[in-house]
Amino acid sequence: MVTINNLSDNATPVEADVLVHVDDVAGTPTTKKCTLGNALAAYDAKTSTLTNKTFDANGTGNSISNIDLADLSTGAKLEVWGGAMSDETTVLTAGTDKLQFVIPYGFEVTAVLITLSTAGTGAALVTVDINDDGSTILGTKLTIDASEKTSSTAATAATIASSTIAANSVITCDIDTIDTDNVAAGLKVYITGYQT
Repeated sequence: MVTINNLSDNATPVEADVLVHVDDVAGTPTTKKCTLGNALAAYDAKTSTLTNKTFDANGTGNSISNIDLADLSTGAKLEVWGGAMSDETTVLTAGTDKLQFVIPYGFEVTAVLITLSTAGTGAALVTVDINDDGSTILGTKLTIDASEKTSSTAATAATIASSTIAANSVITCDIDTIDTDNVAAGLKVYITGYQT
């Protein structure tokens, strides 16, 4: 065993500086030397997983690079598209293209939702379809149950049949059915997903 002590501190090492280390191969330690540059290169070549670490991207001189959308989890890149399909007070009327917009990049739909400002009543339910370039993306259309204001609690949940939307697709939203008593108003649609 080699013991090194009583050495002065070098606060500004350079790559050419020599380090002493113990090379333990198959349980047989051997004292060797290497440059600081080689030691750092060997460390940089390793793949490490950081867990429970804090990175201060806003700190002076700090930055994050080489991170693409594909490197992020789905939850970290979710966004919502949508808008109003009517004004807030006028009773809804059935019809196509009540809302139209374009998503300017590829998009993967993960959830859909509609809400009302004034709930509908009666047996017929407010029913909405969402289309991608004229073709529905839904397997089961969006509905809002009587006396409720959101499709999130619908007895029959909407399903997504075609989740992949191409860049610059035209999204149109139709009101297929209005409530029996013709009182529902203030309809909005929300499409949740992430850029691809």
